[in-house]
Amino acid sequence: MRAPFPAAAASLLLLVAPLTSQELESYDGFAGTVATGGQASLPGADRGFGFTGPWRGVDGTLPSLVSWWPLDSAPYDLGPLAAHGVATAVAYGTDAPDLSWSSGSLSLQGAGGIDLSAHAAGFGKLTRGTLSLWVRTVVETVRQTIFSVSNAGSSGARFAELFVHTDGRAGWEVEGDVATDPRFLAKFKVNDGEWHHIAVSTTGDGWARLYVDGVERDAKDEGFFGYVLNPDCAFIGARRGASGLVTPFSGDIDDVAVWADALDAADIAALAAMPPLMVVGPLTAAGPSQLGGSLGAGTGPSGSFGSRGLVPRGARLFDDVGNRAVRPLANFIDHSATDVHYLSFLLRRDDRGAGITPGDVSIGGPDQFGARVGWNMNGDWVGNIRADPVKGAGQMLSGTTYFCVLKITTDSGDGDRLQMRAFAPGEVVPATEDEVTQWNVDRARKSARVGDAIMVTLNRGQYGGDTTLEFDELRMGRTWDSVTRLTYGQGCAGLAIGRRGAPVLGGSFGIDLLGAPLGALLAGGEREQAFGLTLPADLGAAGAPGCWLLQSAQLALPAAGGLDLAVPTAPIFVGRALFAQWMAPDPSGGLPLGLAFSDGLEITIER
Repeated sequence: MRAPFPAAAASLLLLVAPLTSQELESYDGFAGTVATGGQASLPGADRGFGFTGPWRGVDGTLPSLVSWWPLDSAPYDLGPLAAHGVATAVAYGTDAPDLSWSSGSLSLQGAGGIDLSAHAAGFGKLTRGTLSLWVRTVVETVRQTIFSVSNAGSSGARFAELFVHTDGRAGWEVEGDVATDPRFLAKFKVNDGEWHHIAVSTTGDGWARLYVDGVERDAKDEGFFGYVLNPDCAFIGARRGASGLVTPFSGDIDDVAVWADALDAADIAALAAMPPLMVVGPLTAAGPSQLGGSLGAGTGPSGSFGSRGLVPRGARLFDDVGNRAVRPLANFIDHSATDVHYLSFLLRRDDRGAGITPGDVSIGGPDQFGARVGWNMNGDWVGNIRADPVKGAGQMLSGTTYFCVLKITTDSGDGDRLQMRAFAPGEVVPATEDEVTQWNVDRARKSARVGDAIMVTLNRGQYGGDTTLEFDELRMGRTWDSVTRLTYGQGCAGLAIGRRGAPVLGGSFGIDLLGAPLGALLAGGEREQAFGLTLPADLGAAGAPGCWLLQSAQLALPAAGGLDLAVPTAPIFVGRALFAQWMAPDPSGGLPLGLAFSDGLEITIER
């Protein structure tokens, strides 16, 4: 019978664990209760640890039209979001595009604008959408902002911006997204003193198309507002920089509208003939049900995932629409340093008979894709660092859940390398990466600055097809073991440690003693040093050959069969690490010391 662990002792056990660098740095098991075959809202799914925020998305539905500012005489939003603005140094004139419903326009003279910052969080929910408006510029040779959303109040100053470039071309840029090219998206001059209609339409995978006067002028991988994490500023006619408003607009602006869906070419052409309230887009007034994917019932079976003791938590990320789910990492990857990072995750696609929609998992940072892997429209495994994906080894089969292990080697020079091995359900994950004879993706290429967010993308908007994507059990760590195995280190004499449940705030979990009826749980906050020894420490000289001390042993707790531990409710414990192993009378009778030691268990508190 397992012994319960007193709450006071449990708190003491957790308090010894400092916020140090663990082998397992980030984990998201998508814990949630979803009926079989059902779906729930992904946004707010904030289990796990090692992240600075939840997955990005929209809770519930947004109507297709989000905001519409007619700008005839006031900064009022006639759309459902009602994002009324505060005007500074603006005027309204009677001149307007040749539109039957428009009686005036906003006039700016290179200063001021309309502050929409009170509604920035609402725009930040949109990972796809359309921005549409009319402009008439004064001929200038400076950059001019037409519309912007930014997080200028936070470090990093990321922004999404529609602007006129210094040479007069219209442009769209998301500084701080995952774009492969940080430069603007523009090939058409608009600073000729005439009215022009400009629209940028961005699908859920971040593929943006720029239209001028109803004609598509360029397309590029640039995200939408939601790619600016936690926006706190939004403006018509300017952008908020670190030192205040920058790149103000000179000229006239009219009929600014934002949709929660990517309008197609026909809808954008219709904007020249009818007001935005009547152009509802391909999903009509209902809008998309989710932006960023959904939380679904558990992923299909994958024996390879559990071949080293890992246990799935139940739910998973699911997408069949074509959205990019983004979650910011606390432990980012710095490509200017020499280092090694490991990720593992479950990945599955299901084709529905109308072609294959490519999908990928990536770690991105400001202005670029970082490392990404996935499948292409032929079902081949692909992956790369920064550049477009290249074919890997082997083919991903539809309806099969793969356990993917990703290794990212960064180099302060030009030696970055990306490797991925996808294990089919019946395979056994080897104990070391040295036993991997062939990687599905093995690609060397220099990447750019940092990777600070995980992105999961079904590329429907760019490629079509009819495929669903499932993603689950994301781990990021420093070693092969940390992302492929529940325990670490080596036990002896048949002694082993196990875990029941998960260490979630306010919950409880169990640590099982396997291989002996009685023992003591040794626990501490360190796995690198103890008693002046470097861990793991070989206990052969102490009379226990083949046994190892794997943690700092700050506590020893006797138990029969195992222990049940209560987890405090305080959020301060999230991410704190505890390391444990069992010590028990030698069940084999062959160790001079008379004591045996199990493998180790790293316990990191989750939300």
